[in-house]
Amino acid sequence: MRYLTDNKKTPRRLTAFLTAAVCLYTAAAFVGCGKKSEPAETGYGELETLPPETEAPPEPPPPPRELDPLEERLTEQLALYEGKWSIYVQDLSTGKEILMNDRKVYAASEIKLFAMAAAYQQVQDGKLALVSVEDDVEVMISESDNYRFNRIIEKIGLKEVNKWCEANGYDETEQHHGLAPASNYSDSLRNGKGSNKTSAKDLGKLLSSIYHKECVSAEYSEKMLQALMDQQKRDKIPAGLPKVVKVANKTGETEDENHDAAIVYSDGGDYILVITVVNPTFAWDMNDRLAEVSETVYDYFNGIPFPELPSDSSEEDDY
Repeated sequence: MRYLTDNKKTPRRLTAFLTAAVCLYTAAAFVGCGKKSEPAETGYGELETLPPETEAPPEPPPPPRELDPLEERLTEQLALYEGKWSIYVQDLSTGKEILMNDRKVYAASEIKLFAMAAAYQQVQDGKLALVSVEDDVEVMISESDNYRFNRIIEKIGLKEVNKWCEANGYDETEQHHGLAPASNYSDSLRNGKGSNKTSAKDLGKLLSSIYHKECVSAEYSEKMLQALMDQQKRDKIPAGLPKVVKVANKTGETEDENHDAAIVYSDGGDYILVITVVNPTFAWDMNDRLAEVSETVYDYFNGIPFPELPSDSSEEDDY
């Protein structure tokens, strides 16, 4: 003890001694001091750690939907119906189309769609104030009001719908007179060049431009779309769809013609469906047929199998 006490190096030696003792203790417990220990035996091998999380690669988009099977089905279905049918379908995600038996037909109230676009074009160009036409357009479309249509024609001018159609490539649409019955209808609204005409193709093209916000402008396309969303006549194309499906549509009918043009927002994809039917004296009673066609198109876009068609029909094929 004297050596340790008297020696001036005692603190260093004591420290070394203590360090050695600690190392020996640690070696007994952990198989060595100052070097990497061996993995402990657990009976199950070494413990594994999960690899670092990585984001799953995005799923590839589905292949473009082919419309040929739908067109074949519609051809079979229309062969069972009376009247002369025209159908336009557009897949709004791809732009693919079906155009069946396109022809000019009496437009009935479908001409109001083109009057709406022409009116908003004049607002866009600064020729009319929005407040002077907006309410008339909304009621003309949502309630299919003939009085409001005649007011729009008077406000924008008798030639403006045709000018707008010509400028925008709607070469199968013509507007030559106002609409009756309406208390403000008069011969002054008629230009003597025939009746109002349109086609399934032109109606489909117009709805597509509204959907893509390319009709007049994005702002006025949105106003047009809202008017169509507010439509009160839902007994044709919308009647063939589940009630939860959102539809923007415009109808037109006389006793000889029955039409509907719609943008359909479905889970299986948004699409346009236009149906025009000419069936003299009986067209007004064909709403159920239009709804059946609508159901067929909806089923195809949403992966629902088609039901069996009747094996024969007592009705004359006039398609």
